[in-house]
Amino acid sequence: MNPILTIILCLIVVNIFIRTFKKIKIPYVISLILSGIIIGGIFKDYIIQGNESIIIILGDLGIFFLMFVAGLNSSKKMLKTEEHDSLFISLFAMLFPFLLSFLIMPILGYSKITAVIIGICMSITAEATNVEILLNNKKLKTKLGSVIVEAGIIDDVLGIVVFILLSLFLGNSTIKDIIIMILVLMSFFFGLYMQRIKHYKVVSKVEHSLNHYLIPFFFISMGLNFKLDALWTDPLLVVFVVCIAIIGKLGGTLLAKFFVKLKIKQLYLIGWAMNSRGVVGLILAFIAFNTGLISLKIYSVLIIMAFTTTLIFPFVISLMIKSDKNIMNE
Repeated sequence: MNPILTIILCLIVVNIFIRTFKKIKIPYVISLILSGIIIGGIFKDYIIQGNESIIIILGDLGIFFLMFVAGLNSSKKMLKTEEHDSLFISLFAMLFPFLLSFLIMPILGYSKITAVIIGICMSITAEATNVEILLNNKKLKTKLGSVIVEAGIIDDVLGIVVFILLSLFLGNSTIKDIIIMILVLMSFFFGLYMQRIKHYKVVSKVEHSLNHYLIPFFFISMGLNFKLDALWTDPLLVVFVVCIAIIGKLGGTLLAKFFVKLKIKQLYLIGWAMNSRGVVGLILAFIAFNTGLISLKIYSVLIIMAFTTTLIFPFVISLMIKSDKNIMNE
């Protein structure tokens, strides 16, 4: 197929998903993950047809712009009184799922390296997705909203730093891979820095263009290596990893009760919010697979884990907010 036609078809399909999911208030990242799996995986032979190299090049560019947009949409401003709570919640919400993976996965026969990679991807929080859901519920500028977004930023940054250090320690990654990971982190911070001019129309238009015309190619590139067959060989592993991911975030957040003054029901809500994965975790899984740190099966499982947890949490959060109008500000 003509490369230009492939690119056009990919963009048409992706934007249909984006518009459809937006109408039913499903997180933006879910539409991208699903369209990436469908285009890059299930219907690859019909849509891409030999143009994989072009998709991969566009996908590599998409990684950097995806992290830039994630930083641009992160809320670095917060209520000063919530800094203490955010720090402890982020640390426990990151460490607990990481430890669960590190302790349990080797028992199931997987290497410690695989356990660590899974743990890091479980520890990530899709902070930008949290912002999207909180905005939809008009709860971003609240006490808990402040805690959620700040804790998410800390988890994202720590996860990337730990992943880079792990790659350096193992020596599996080339200099090119390390440079890419450092640039990924820098792209995120550059997005944070550029928030000061986000209100300008030109920045808004650039962000819109990136979201609809370049960033989707990262998810399509991600889908090229996604294999449903790899999941069917061990379906219990998928269920197990998803359960560990959910329990890890909820358990870690609730353990922070000993160090914060928030109520249990508030920590429970935050725990579900911290369960959103998405962008950063998927990028780390993508890099880990490409550098040989994890197998195809584990890579596919991590995609399903990110998809499932990010799909579930908005419904739980919205339900809890509707059933308790004051929970975000108590």
